[in-house]
Amino acid sequence: FVDVGNASRSQMAQAYALIAGFHAESAGTFPSMRLTEETLHVMKQQGIDLSDFRPKPLDTRRLGAFDRVITFGNALPRHLAGDVPLDSWNTLDPQGLPLDAFLQARRDIERRVKELARRHGVKRPETVLLTP
Repeated sequence: FVDVGNASRSQMAQAYALIAGFHAESAGTFPSMRLTEETLHVMKQQGIDLSDFRPKPLDTRRLGAFDRVITFGNALPRHLAGDVPLDSWNTLDPQGLPLDAFLQARRDIERRVKELARRHGVKRPETVLLTP
């Protein structure tokens, strides 16, 4: 999951994808220094602790290692993805907005990840280790 700052949407998506049973990572084209407090808060409301997660810079050389790259807000130009399928999720960027925007983004991302898991037949594992 690629976003500009890797401080909110892409981190939420990574967490939901790991919970759903995917191998998932996230990164930013211009990563922030830390996840937003609002992101930590809205995820904690669902019992998901992202306190060990940190924004990471995107390494475009690794994109070929993934079956699919999902961007938020077209954070990654298509030519950088090479032959890897590239999807863009038009999810509200909550940065600088009230907490309700983070809740809206969280609900949208959770729905999209669940749909992706259903479409690809990915089953939720019994034990989930959230790895930043």
